[in-house]
Amino acid sequence: LGDGGGATYVRVGSEPAHGYKVQSADGAWWEGQVRDGVINVRATGAVCDVSGDFNATSSAAHTAENVRIAAATDDTAAIQTAIDYAMDKDQDGSSAQPVTVLLSGLSRITDTIHLGYGNTVGSVYLKGLAESYRGEDTMAGRTGLVCTFSDRPMVNFQGVRRGGIGRMFLRYGLDYSGVTATNTGLTPTVESNWDAVKAASQYAPGAAITVDAYSGTEPGSPYPDATYPAHESQTQYGKSASSGVEIEGMFIRNAQVAICVKPSDDSSNADFVSIKRLVIEFCKYGISIGNGQSRSVSVEDVNMGRVWTCLV
Repeated sequence: LGDGGGATYVRVGSEPAHGYKVQSADGAWWEGQVRDGVINVRATGAVCDVSGDFNATSSAAHTAENVRIAAATDDTAAIQTAIDYAMDKDQDGSSAQPVTVLLSGLSRITDTIHLGYGNTVGSVYLKGLAESYRGEDTMAGRTGLVCTFSDRPMVNFQGVRRGGIGRMFLRYGLDYSGVTATNTGLTPTVESNWDAVKAASQYAPGAAITVDAYSGTEPGSPYPDATYPAHESQTQYGKSASSGVEIEGMFIRNAQVAICVKPSDDSSNADFVSIKRLVIEFCKYGISIGNGQSRSVSVEDVNMGRVWTCLV
């Protein structure tokens, strides 16, 4: 189709219920296929047209980044379509063999990307083209997700078994450059300077990646309601927990918490989380693991700078 997704389509008798489809000029419907275990988000309509580097160290530069993000195509629905198809197609709800969703560029998102909805369990892996460093073109910075929001996760795992995310750049919407710069008069060792950017929240932090944000009972200060597909349960909390989530080869910045496991007042599962080869900058907290059953969590080769606390 010329979209760069390299998709294979099969003609079907009626319009598929999911979004991975095209209609030809003769009115026939064609359903996209998983090809060698991979779905490219461009095949479901992602444009990946965010431009420029993302390494702001001042509020003016951060604002300029927001302007460029707002000018790009919103790829949220296209990326979510690919993930939903990967999790639902040819899986029986208990498969531990993940389909890889390939993010082949730098995309703007305006809402949480859901890796699973927690009504059943399944597997999926969201993967970029290369391990990004500092969001710069010259350092493999052209694969990842960027946003300007700060009230919800960029990515949430829910009910995932042996799935993951890797080899990409995540830029959240918070600006901590005033706290970490040397010429603003704000002392980075004073916690209130960090909280002035975004007030501390145990259950709904401004997180780049969350694991099981919608498990347990709904807390008093929850995240905004998630938007679920029509065929999924519409209940906001009480979702199935994850196990064996892998987060590898990432560069994360501008979040209140880079990675937050179970910010949902629930203590079960979310175990065997593996975190490897990360760089985290301009975040109040690097990694926060709050549930009581956080068994066999592995943190390896993680570099943090310009953060208030590395590990909670």
